Amino acid sequence: MTELGQRLIQAAHEAVAIARGEAEPGSDVVHRPLAADMRAIREALGLSQDAFAACSRVPVETGRRALESA
Repeated sequence: MTELGQRLIQAAHEAVAIARGEAEPGSDVVHRPLAADMRAIREALGLSQDAFAACSRVPVETGRRALESA
């Protein structure tokens, strides 16, 4: 199994323990992608804003506001 696969399984185990109240959340890191990242990903996939919003489940207006504030 790859290192990534092992890390994902470990993270899933930790999430279950936290949800059950058996462990406290540790040093969580939240990654907020830059608007440029969103655009680059969407363009690399060849998707329109509407199609990307549907696939990522992020409202199209959220993406547009992120681009405006960047």
